Amino acid sequence: MKKIIGIILVAAALVLVLFGFRLGKKLSYEALEKNDGFVEMQLQIVARDINARLPRMVNSELRLDETQAGPGKIFTSFFTLPDYTADTLDQQKRAAILDADTRSTCGSRDLKPLLDAGVSIVHHYRGSDGNDAFTLTLTAQSCGLTDK
Repeated sequence: MKKIIGIILVAAALVLVLFGFRLGKKLSYEALEKNDGFVEMQLQIVARDINARLPRMVNSELRLDETQAGPGKIFTSFFTLPDYTADTLDQQKRAAILDADTRSTCGSRDLKPLLDAGVSIVHHYRGSDGNDAFTLTLTAQSCGLTDK
């Protein structure tokens, strides 16, 4: 269980580093709040740049396969858990992954401006069999960053 949580934290860190590095170069956070079209365009650029370096093993137990921008202000990362099929990933492991991923993403200073600008961060997990295991969608509201 601790190994799975560690894996998710490393994966989230990788995505944040790649995502934050690209965003820091190309846009100011003030612009995020003012122009939805600008945000969507930047998400497309980030996805393209990250995908050029994928797939990439985060470690022996987690692979980042691709990222996708859109539709609208959605940024999705697709992960594979090579040691599990969708059917062999039990509820306890799934819950640990979801909890660690939520804490890491919602607590990220790099992603806060994106969440505040209305971007939904989606992490989609697949088993080694290619079947969908589960998906986590995080927004400013689900991260407790709004009063709504």
